[in-house]
Amino acid sequence: MYKPEVLQKYYLFESHPFEPTIDARTQFDFQRQNVSLLTELNVFQYTELKSCFIEVGPFAKAIADLSQYFGALGYSSAGGDQPALLIQGSPGSGRGSMANYAADIVKQIITQSGCGLPSLKTVFVPTESQGKLLILIKQKIEAHLNKNPQQGVQDIFAEYKDLIDPKAPDQSFLEALLNALKTPLTAAPPLILIVDPITWDRRDWIKWLYRLVSPLNVLLIFITEEYRVVPFFDDLVDKNMIQGKSVRLTGLSVTEGLKFAEARLDHFRSTNVDPKVFPFELDAFQKIFTGPPEGRVGVKFLIQVLRGSLNRKMSKLSQSYTAPPPLPTDIRITWADIAESYEIIIRTPR
Repeated sequence: MYKPEVLQKYYLFESHPFEPTIDARTQFDFQRQNVSLLTELNVFQYTELKSCFIEVGPFAKAIADLSQYFGALGYSSAGGDQPALLIQGSPGSGRGSMANYAADIVKQIITQSGCGLPSLKTVFVPTESQGKLLILIKQKIEAHLNKNPQQGVQDIFAEYKDLIDPKAPDQSFLEALLNALKTPLTAAPPLILIVDPITWDRRDWIKWLYRLVSPLNVLLIFITEEYRVVPFFDDLVDKNMIQGKSVRLTGLSVTEGLKFAEARLDHFRSTNVDPKVFPFELDAFQKIFTGPPEGRVGVKFLIQVLRGSLNRKMSKLSQSYTAPPPLPTDIRITWADIAESYEIIIRTPR
């Protein structure tokens, strides 16, 4: 266990940059809000988290592509026929955070148009059953309409209550129910629905779900690991079978990774520190990128390595802590500090 003063006096951090309690810039309290930066950043729920989404490399490109797409689309949230988005990336590339950030972009457009505050819901696909997926979507839509009451909604749900068995759902009845909800859904603020994941075997679900719920004022954000889904999605767009935009998240290069780490660290440094101290030796940092293909690493992998390295270094410093400590510029995290954390993570099954 390290001493908090090691963070503050050796590295000038007000909070752990990879397990933070508070953001020095925004004063967002991670512990009180039960938010971890190791999971998806739900910037839709907490606007303060938007500053923790580091716009570098593939994230910056994805944001630029989405902003350009909506700008060219002349997007209107006045109801019905919403576009769909596809976020593709390998595990640990930040797909969930990017999906939430994309939802925030849409939220800003909708809010500015005066169409009310949209809802964001995530559906984790449980099985290959389309009927069971629709049960989950029905639940999300029902929660959305409970939050935004519309006339006749309860009568519609009551009409189908005895026709839909949650354990063995009839897909045709569920589709009929969703179609019956078109009028109240169109009158309500838009619903943004993240569907995670779309596999190659589920690729036909994209067109099916789009045609089913897009006219109901529901904007779909599909998440996929498989790159083959991207050209399939884009082909549907090119053939005007759906309206939408795909973005791909690659790993970070060493330059992008360095920018990402520096930006993350700056959020948790004392605001009066000038110049800022970067504790990872650049030569050691570059070695993190020598193993994975193309010299790129996923953002979650990078965070795990840097977090483990910093924890080990702080633990060592805590054992010989003196007051006052050496100047911060005398302390660096070297490859010797990083190597063990790197090897452990590389060998850990995912």
